[in-house]
Amino acid sequence: MGRPTTGDAERELVLDVVLEILDDEGSDAVRVRDVAERSRVSSKTIYKLFGTRDDLIIDAVARFMRLVVYANFSLPEADESIYDATVRAAKAMFTPFEQHPRMLEAFHQARSGPGGDRLNEAGRAAAYRVRDNLVRQEDAAYNRDYEEILENVFTGLVTRYVQGRIELQDIVPTIERVVARLALAHEPNRTFA
Repeated sequence: MGRPTTGDAERELVLDVVLEILDDEGSDAVRVRDVAERSRVSSKTIYKLFGTRDDLIIDAVARFMRLVVYANFSLPEADESIYDATVRAAKAMFTPFEQHPRMLEAFHQARSGPGGDRLNEAGRAAAYRVRDNLVRQEDAAYNRDYEEILENVFTGLVTRYVQGRIELQDIVPTIERVVARLALAHEPNRTFA
């Protein structure tokens, strides 16, 4: 791998500053002028590197997700149940946000806005890595339903959290209950806590 270019170093420096602002103050506090001042990279260079403020925030959130959240995802064990693997993945996803709750808000806001499809695709790719090593059932319809239901549950819970309707610590237990009910279709003799 080659040496980082000046643009790469500036890009990383800018992303570090944006992540700090997002984590401390939230998305609304990210102003390119302030980022330029704190990173000592000109506004012109920032716009050249990222295009728009929205793209800057999306790139920062994507970096956080890749390095802090998705890095915790591990493949299911050979004998691990759908329930156990899915709950473990949910915990891996939401535990980092307990230390960085504003980042969950920034993630939600960024993925809901212009260019947010990049964050959605990266999240699906991480989830699919787990899913593809987990789903052993031949029932394609069940697999599609399972995936769609969980995506909607995750999105709904994050939205409700951002709206202040639930607490962050309520997300994983809710997912556990949903997954238990879904898993009963393939593990009817299992009991869930």
